[in-house]
Amino acid sequence: MTEPTEHEPPSRPTDASSRAARWRPRRLHFHLGIWSVLAIAAVGLFLTLASMSLTGRAIALPDWVAERVETELNTAMPEGSITLRRIELGVTPKGRPRLRLVDVGLRDASGLDIAQLNSIEGGVRLAPLFQGEFVPRTVILSGAQVTFRRLADGSFALQFGQGDTATGNLADVLDEFDAVFDGGILAEAVHVEALGLTITLEDARTGRIWQVTDGRLVVGQTDKIVETEVSFDVFNQTDELAEVELGLRTAKADSAATLSISFRNAAARDIGAQSAALSFLNLIDAPIDGALRTTIAGDGTISDLAGAMEIKEGAIKPNPTSHPVGFGGAKGYLDYDPEQQALQLSGLTFTSDLGEIELDGKLMLADFQNDWPQSVIGQIRVNRASFTTPEVFDAPVTIDRGFADFRVKLSPFSVDIGQVVLFRGSTRFNLDGRITAAGDEWAMALNAHIPSIDVPNLKQVWPKTVAPKPRDWMFRNVEAGALRDVHMALRGPSLKSAVLMMGAEATGAQVRVMKQMPVVHDSSGHMSLANQRFVVGVDQGTMTAPNGMDMDVSGSSFTVPDVTVKQGPAQADVKIEGPVQGAFALLELPPFEVFKNNDFGPDVATGRVSAHGTVNFLQKPVIPIEDIQFDVAGSVFDVRTDQIIKGSTLTAERLDFTARPEAIEVTGPGKIGDVDVRATWVQPIAPETAGQGSTVEGTITVGQALVEEFNLGLSSAILDGAAPAQFTARIVPNQPITLTASSTLVGARLAIPGTGWSKAAGTSGQLDLTATLGPTPTVETLSLTAPGLSASGTITTKSGGLDRASFSRVRLGGWLDAPVTLTGRGNAPIAIAVRGGRADLRNAGLSSGGSSGGARGPASPLDLTLDELVIAEGIVLQGFRGNFDLSGGLRGTFTSQVSGGAQLTGTVAQTENGAAYRINAAQGGEILRGLNLFTKASGGALEVVLAPTGQKGTFEGSVTLTDTRLVEAPAMAELLSAISVVGLLDQLDGPGIGFSEVKGRFNLSPERLTLYSSSAVSASLGLSMDGYYNLGSNTLDMQGTLSPFYLINSLGRAVSARDGEGLVGFNFTLTGPAKKPNVGINPLSILTPGVLREVFRRQAPQQPTP
Repeated sequence: MTEPTEHEPPSRPTDASSRAARWRPRRLHFHLGIWSVLAIAAVGLFLTLASMSLTGRAIALPDWVAERVETELNTAMPEGSITLRRIELGVTPKGRPRLRLVDVGLRDASGLDIAQLNSIEGGVRLAPLFQGEFVPRTVILSGAQVTFRRLADGSFALQFGQGDTATGNLADVLDEFDAVFDGGILAEAVHVEALGLTITLEDARTGRIWQVTDGRLVVGQTDKIVETEVSFDVFNQTDELAEVELGLRTAKADSAATLSISFRNAAARDIGAQSAALSFLNLIDAPIDGALRTTIAGDGTISDLAGAMEIKEGAIKPNPTSHPVGFGGAKGYLDYDPEQQALQLSGLTFTSDLGEIELDGKLMLADFQNDWPQSVIGQIRVNRASFTTPEVFDAPVTIDRGFADFRVKLSPFSVDIGQVVLFRGSTRFNLDGRITAAGDEWAMALNAHIPSIDVPNLKQVWPKTVAPKPRDWMFRNVEAGALRDVHMALRGPSLKSAVLMMGAEATGAQVRVMKQMPVVHDSSGHMSLANQRFVVGVDQGTMTAPNGMDMDVSGSSFTVPDVTVKQGPAQADVKIEGPVQGAFALLELPPFEVFKNNDFGPDVATGRVSAHGTVNFLQKPVIPIEDIQFDVAGSVFDVRTDQIIKGSTLTAERLDFTARPEAIEVTGPGKIGDVDVRATWVQPIAPETAGQGSTVEGTITVGQALVEEFNLGLSSAILDGAAPAQFTARIVPNQPITLTASSTLVGARLAIPGTGWSKAAGTSGQLDLTATLGPTPTVETLSLTAPGLSASGTITTKSGGLDRASFSRVRLGGWLDAPVTLTGRGNAPIAIAVRGGRADLRNAGLSSGGSSGGARGPASPLDLTLDELVIAEGIVLQGFRGNFDLSGGLRGTFTSQVSGGAQLTGTVAQTENGAAYRINAAQGGEILRGLNLFTKASGGALEVVLAPTGQKGTFEGSVTLTDTRLVEAPAMAELLSAISVVGLLDQLDGPGIGFSEVKGRFNLSPERLTLYSSSAVSASLGLSMDGYYNLGSNTLDMQGTLSPFYLINSLGRAVSARDGEGLVGFNFTLTGPAKKPNVGINPLSILTPGVLREVFRRQAPQQPTP
């Protein structure tokens, strides 16, 4: 027999007889030796164990011990094998043996590594150890490295250390775990603990890797169960580690197990990746706390999952590149039913920047691939929602209840919302749509419908971040009312940047179109938002002006072409009807302020207005008028105003108007008092022109109604009929109205009483004037031309009538060219004054006023001062002064002089044919000379009477001249020489021939003087003459009789046919130029006394029979 080596135990004797033989001869010695040895060994062992217990040191057992233990352990394992490098022995402080297995390897039945441990140490049972059996009671594992894989099909693969893997489903893994404790190496272990545990989980299903470091595992068991507790930290891709505690209770009899897990600060995706029931957590990027308890059936499937979770602040992030959608957190309870593959949610509270939602419901897993759901169908009940974020809502918003149905597809991510129904009081909100996330872009298509909601409620629930521009407009401009059938559609990447489309019907609303304007109240209509275009239509509505008048604005609309433009353009399409004073009160408000720079106000006129048009402006808090473009047109009915023209009332059945930024324009027919007028009123309102006042242009009827309306003081005798006149009136603030007018005067009859001038209604003329209107109208310039009349001047008024009409030059009927002044005298006829100028009675048509004895009206004075008065051709008066009365015709007295200075006086009386004149002069001869009637007379009292015949410029007249002398008369000298009356010739050459009386009758017309008869007598000479004096050619055609020695000769006057003739006389003729006539004598006429002389001369001119 060979001796055992150092590493081998000695061989055990097998032959009993041999043992006995050896024992018997040395029995006592052996006993004494063994006890001594045992005693010594015991003491040594005690000392050694005491030293190891006190110092904690262990000794390495021989290699053969490790090999023997390895063999025994492998023999005890039903499957697999164990390897170890060495065994160390020590003693616990309590004196119990402690073994440490170094570099332990665990393999399965196929020889694949299951575990690789740095060391396993613990207490073992002592008795089996002396029998060569290794039966651990406590185990402490150090430095274990575990790789835990889940394959794409959901099965698991375990790798311990760096060896190959062992695979199986969850049931297989649990069975492998149970086998270690049920009849395996740890069958009698009461405590197993792993320290410094490193676990790596590689998940092929999600493509993620998790690693646990410095983990701790504690395992205890009974005869039926194995209980395991694991705690570790997991890197969660943040600065903090996730803390996880896991408890596993497995039954030794089967694969069933109960797993409880609690975690803090774990990544929601890490939790979602562990179970299909929690797969929806893969959408969330947030830390999560929770406690879950799950039951694993014998086939490895989850038969129950329940617990509570609290998700901290984070974001919904369906894929790594998508833009996160933040939220505040969520917490609640969940319970998974594997039969229905549904997750029941209860007591769930979700918080975000918006507020808080309390809900419960059910999530159903669907569309499984490789036992992993691809979509989640949700049925949620909203118990309460409260939104309190001031950045989103002006005041807290509470939702009373609601429910929702939706489907979430996990990859690619999308949410299909079948319906979301929320209730706030009696208001119902319906929502459906779809949300998707592809890459870094979100796409949202949400539709909402609200059957009915009042405006205050809508303002409360409309988030600030959803379509902020339309929301801002509604908040500022819609104050009350209700909306019906509200449809909304949101399209875009987020609520804040989404494009909102909306449509709704409004009732009882109060809408403000412009900030400074009153609201439209009691309105109904519609509003819509599409393609960034916002429209509010008012089907029916009323706007109350500041003066309390209601304006009907039905049919109006408001449009914002692009709500994305800050303070962008807007357009109001206006339709308005109501009192014109109400419309003006609106236009008085900013920014229009149409009455800011004039004397008028909203009460400028009464009537009713109907208008339509557009107003374009920028949506600024304060809108200057230059930023507003508007074009409004309409009509005003039953207009009445007494403010535009002071003292006059303007009325119209209808006026049309337009309003633009430049001006307001009103046009149409009307009346000023009783005066027909058609005019256009233009009121500039642009800032640069508003202070310039307004303008009225048009046509007015010139007639007696105009005279009376403006108190011009012209009687119907002066102006009658009606003629149109074009006029322009300038109305400037704080200044009288200025007027320019012109007319052809067709249709108006004009006359100047007493002058004989008139213009027929059908005859044209021209009137041009500029005037100032007001309480006392004034005509600054007036120019009047008509057939027979030309005048220019000014007119002033006083006390409601004519004050003075001053014409610097009046040319009338070809007979008057002089300045004329007409002076009003209240209700009395105007007074006419002529100061200077020239009158020619040859063409005068001075009107008649009936017989001299007829009744006359009130005096109509004429103060006539002329530089020159032409009575007939060559008969001119100078320095004419007269005071006349035109009532009933021309009458009065006058004074004048002729060339040479001789004075005369006269009287004008009215006859049925016109004005009659009586002229008297003390220097009759000089008057006749000055009038170019007879230049050879000197001295004498003169009286001339001119009676009108009714024909223009024609008079029947008589002349009487007494005590005059005939001097230096060539024609008379020639007559006297022919009849050889020497003595009379001497007198004619000397002091002249004196005549006691000269008289005659004649007809004076503008063309000639017809001398019916005339006579001149003295003591020595008698003279008669008749014939014609052509005034135009200044020629004579006269005949007469010269009776010498008239004192004696006149005794035969009884047989003479004419005054100034005697019994004996010479017939003569004077013909040719008046200055040097041809003298003819009939000597035979001396032989025919008296009436017989008629045989030798023509018949004298005869006065026409009346």
